[in-house]
Amino acid sequence: MRAYRAPMRARLVWSLLLVAGCKKAADPPAAGSGSAVAITVIVLDAAVPIDAAVTIDATPEAPDEVVEPKTSDQGFGGLALGLTAKKVVAKLGEPESKDEIAEEGATGLWVSNWHWPKQGVELAMAAGKKDGAPTINSLTLTPPSVLKNPRGIGIGSRRDDVLKAFGKAVDKTASKGDEILIGSVYGGVFFDLKDQKVIKIFVGAGAE
Repeated sequence: MRAYRAPMRARLVWSLLLVAGCKKAADPPAAGSGSAVAITVIVLDAAVPIDAAVTIDATPEAPDEVVEPKTSDQGFGGLALGLTAKKVVAKLGEPESKDEIAEEGATGLWVSNWHWPKQGVELAMAAGKKDGAPTINSLTLTPPSVLKNPRGIGIGSRRDDVLKAFGKAVDKTASKGDEILIGSVYGGVFFDLKDQKVIKIFVGAGAE
């Protein structure tokens, strides 16, 4: 039987089925004739065409590498983590209100939140001791903030503009729905969106 060969093919290995049936004559055989044996041999041979070979790659796909965002891109309007209280006041003026200084259990830092609601700015000012000189530990921007980072991103920026500005620094795994994470939850830039536009920006550690 002639096998069909496809351009890309796999040939199946077919079995050889040997059926041997022994049938004795009803009457005793004649002297010297031996036993009568009937043997039937069935040979199956065929080829099945396969359009293309299937390759299975068992290697797990590596996740996209998240690049650490530039320090300058994490600053907005000259405000950045580590900026001293004196420089903060020089840029924004005295805060409209300050929370009481309290020790943060997770970090051991002494923290007070400073508020500028008319400018849409809130800063967590922290120091290593209660009477120490505080610096910015985290910052939060909300409307009507007009502060921008060096790439022009701020409150009101469109989702596509944020993704384009930060490129590979975007954590695609953590950025779902109306949230975009730049860098890491342990220290990065968090964007909250509504109708594809930024309505809140947080810079700092989202997890300890």
